[in-house]
Amino acid sequence: MSANGDRILAEPGLPFQPASRPSKPCGQWPVRLVADVRAPVLPGDMKDLMNKVTEAKKAAEANLIVRREETAAMRSQANTAKVLEGNPTLMRLRELEVLEKVATSGKLNVVPGEKGLVERVVNLL
Repeated sequence: MSANGDRILAEPGLPFQPASRPSKPCGQWPVRLVADVRAPVLPGDMKDLMNKVTEAKKAAEANLIVRREETAAMRSQANTAKVLEGNPTLMRLRELEVLEKVATSGKLNVVPGEKGLVERVVNLL
């Protein structure tokens, strides 16, 4: 595509100037043609290519938003871990909240794997 074609696609609303202007006025008023190029008609393959480019840009923007949200969630978890590490009372409160959730579900499955795990779970209950 030529540089002019790229410029037209990049700047919708670019004013169109006619190649030649009438040298003589028609009656009392001179004729002047001014038009705006809003949506150029592209061949099918160019249209598909432009659609793919637009779709890729939107997917990249959505991916960026998801990554930002994941980063914020990880930062929040790290901050929570720092607070719980420095305050054993808050850690115990968190343990009791988790125990309450397990107790409300009515189903508790304990799979002993580590030595002494069963005793610790029984002591916690």
